[in-house]
Amino acid sequence: MYKEATVATEQRDLLKALGCSSQPWILNHYLNLMIEKDSPIRAQDMYFVLSRVAASTIGRPLAWDFFRVNFDKLASEYLTGTFGIPDAVDGVTANFNTELELKELEELISDKSGQLGYGFRNFQQAVERTRANIRWKQQNLPALAEYLNSAGFGNDMPSEATDASKVDLRLPDHVTPVHYDVELQPYMYTGNPEDFTYKGMVRMIVRCNKPSSNVTTHIDLINVDPSSIKFYGESPMNSDPVYVSSEVDKVRQFLIIKLSHNMTVSRNYVLEMAYSGKMPDDLKGVYYSKYSRNGTDKYMLTTQFQPTDARRAFPCFDEPGLKATFNITLVRPDYLMSLSNMPIVDSSVSFTEGNITYVKDVYQKSPRMSTYLLAFVISDFDYIGGVTSNNVEYRAYAIPEVVDQARHALDVGLKLLPAYEQFYKIPYPLPKQDMIAIPDYDAGAMENWGLITYRETAMLYDPAVSSEVDKEYVAIVVAHELAHMWFGDLVTPAWWDDLWLNEGFATYVEYMGVDIAFPEWKMFDKFALTAVQRAMSFDGRVTSHPVIVEVNTPDEINEIFDSISYEKSGSLIRMMRHFLSPGTFDRGITAYLTSLQYEATTHNDLWEALTR
Repeated sequence: MYKEATVATEQRDLLKALGCSSQPWILNHYLNLMIEKDSPIRAQDMYFVLSRVAASTIGRPLAWDFFRVNFDKLASEYLTGTFGIPDAVDGVTANFNTELELKELEELISDKSGQLGYGFRNFQQAVERTRANIRWKQQNLPALAEYLNSAGFGNDMPSEATDASKVDLRLPDHVTPVHYDVELQPYMYTGNPEDFTYKGMVRMIVRCNKPSSNVTTHIDLINVDPSSIKFYGESPMNSDPVYVSSEVDKVRQFLIIKLSHNMTVSRNYVLEMAYSGKMPDDLKGVYYSKYSRNGTDKYMLTTQFQPTDARRAFPCFDEPGLKATFNITLVRPDYLMSLSNMPIVDSSVSFTEGNITYVKDVYQKSPRMSTYLLAFVISDFDYIGGVTSNNVEYRAYAIPEVVDQARHALDVGLKLLPAYEQFYKIPYPLPKQDMIAIPDYDAGAMENWGLITYRETAMLYDPAVSSEVDKEYVAIVVAHELAHMWFGDLVTPAWWDDLWLNEGFATYVEYMGVDIAFPEWKMFDKFALTAVQRAMSFDGRVTSHPVIVEVNTPDEINEIFDSISYEKSGSLIRMMRHFLSPGTFDRGITAYLTSLQYEATTHNDLWEALTR
């Protein structure tokens, strides 16, 4: 049934149901099926399987043993996305309540201390939760047992990751980006997926802010051809420095371009280079997603750059505050289509390579934006579409066989985009809005500007099979991501310590958006039960953190995509709107977005706008 199901929510529910067996041999077979070659279970869905098996007293030790024994393989090959390890840890350990389970959990943390990555905080929380469960049992089990019979029926927390592993990963500020020209061509149409690769060219214009004889950009898992590196003035002069050599700092993910002498302050320079890389299926950076049609495997190129993986697609200044404009060119076979943030303006150039005719899709120049909001797609997907009341083209893409299941999400988007324009009092900043359901996707969705990517269960809805809960979930995710088109994309926090500005505001506005689309659902009545209570539960742990939290490394950044940055921050936004009054709050938000559009900001900018 699972293999034959064509509705994403039905596949998810079947995965959960398969973990409910009371037969240990069936559960063990189910767990091992996840890591078999050509497994029908996608990597993004492994935590569903692990958490469902672990939900029963029979399955809990089986799931835990499987997780411990296969941790290295799971961490390196399967649970590689932003939410992979954290979700798996939470699912497997959710019901731990014995001293033995606590001991084994602490031993795993000790043994794998260098491999926990952005799951470190979740492991800490699992220890805390297990100790709390043990204490509860010790305090309440005797009384509970006595009641049932009459009716006839810890230690210090693990220490933080060693400071020795922490280095300054922020880029130097002597140059900043102005513009990028990026061309990307994948090779993924024949052969073994393990051999899929891509090549690219990047030409970036940078501005010198301080005298310096080097340019430092981010780079990760791509190889630059040193012979292709060129450096010169945007308006060339004989006194311009020239490229001398390059160095890669793998720890900080830096590409350091060394020049003959200092650049001149306030002048623009051009840096260009060619590069190549392997295309993995780890749901980060540029990756491939697999789906099946008539028993044949099909592959698509897609991307996930938030928070720090645009550097896997091309050398760039991969920090949210370092905005620039972009001209993107995607090279595709003539039988596929491509998508990016902006509309295509030219597809006239074609050429033949290896018996495949390729077409260059050249995209319209983007506004100033952050690297993590870029998105690229090459696929054979189909779409349904419409035009908003304010004349913005809106399209919903999916695998052709299920594209009609995107109708509900499209209808919500067509209604909310003009509603948000009215709320923000700022027109939608781009000429089009696309949404696409990706078969393999780590997050629920991602607010790439003009091209929002979704997990299939967060965008596709079949009224004949899906539940009303699924219908509400799709509407919530669409409302959340569209809220980001202004708050997060048009105006962006300068650094990830203000992630709460992005996610807290979108969390609050998602309720407002769904209330506009479906007033009969009474979404704001649910806010206290869902967002506030979830935030308070998470915030009651000793492993919680402040809303504004210092983060430096990619692992630390990934760790804070949690209930504090979403639900607690959304609850604070709701509280501010109440005590300032809706009128004052809404005017402050419009002032904030209007005065700082296309810029990078901090929370102090928001306070200033709200208190004028």
